[in-house]
Amino acid sequence: MASPRTAAWWRGADHAAALLERLGVPSRPQDLATLPTLTLMTGHGPMNEWRYRDMGEARTLRLERARQSNDGEVLRRWAVQGLGFAYKSQLDIAADLAAGRLATVLDDYFTEPAPLHLLYPGHRLQPARIRRLIDFLLEQFAV
Repeated sequence: MASPRTAAWWRGADHAAALLERLGVPSRPQDLATLPTLTLMTGHGPMNEWRYRDMGEARTLRLERARQSNDGEVLRRWAVQGLGFAYKSQLDIAADLAAGRLATVLDDYFTEPAPLHLLYPGHRLQPARIRRLIDFLLEQFAV
């Protein structure tokens, strides 16, 4: 299996404007522990530990009050509806950010990049269409 790293995409706490109108703007990551959050449920359990940096030191925020889904698209839609703060890759929400449906908060804290890898069988004899797709994706998401 080949796994070239393509690019790093930042994750952040994302929200809809209606959510801030209702709850106010969190001033530090710890504030999110008492606010509605949206977390991804995986086979290893909920991704309810959000990593951030405070004065250069790596920290983790454990969330207890979270609405969960095993579908990242559902989490994105819930965030757009103002149901909570989501910890999403900017790649996943770029269109929502550009359209103003979502915005980020606490950007000075959520600064850790999330690597993006392209996984594919590492056979020498790839069909031409697969090789073109691999080359295209590596170009689009170049490091």
